[in-house]
Amino acid sequence: MPWRATGHLALEDGGLSRHVMAARLWPDLDAVSSAKRLRQLLWRMRGRWDRLRLLATLGAQVDELAEAPQRVLVQAHPRRGDTVTAYRAYLDYDATVRRELGVEPGPALRDLVSGLR
Repeated sequence: MPWRATGHLALEDGGLSRHVMAARLWPDLDAVSSAKRLRQLLWRMRGRWDRLRLLATLGAQVDELAEAPQRVLVQAHPRRGDTVTAYRAYLDYDATVRRELGVEPGPALRDLVSGLR
């Protein structure tokens, strides 16, 4: 079910209200029951998301030049309401790859950061 919920959110421009999301995921249930299930689902997904953020942080520490963990971090922090930390992670990575390799972060990471401003 978490993947189904993620799919609904990913395909919807601007997000969905809880009411609409609950109705789409459990169309056979009444509003109160579907809202309860959505709360439970979001609580379970929060732990999966926190683990993903932790794994990305660890991955970035193992190989500070790898861009993939940095992309996950830049995506994860704003979803928790922390845009400043996302931007700080980008700036740290940008400084590191410029200093160590003489290159700038790739376009995918730059695009993520441009969406933060």
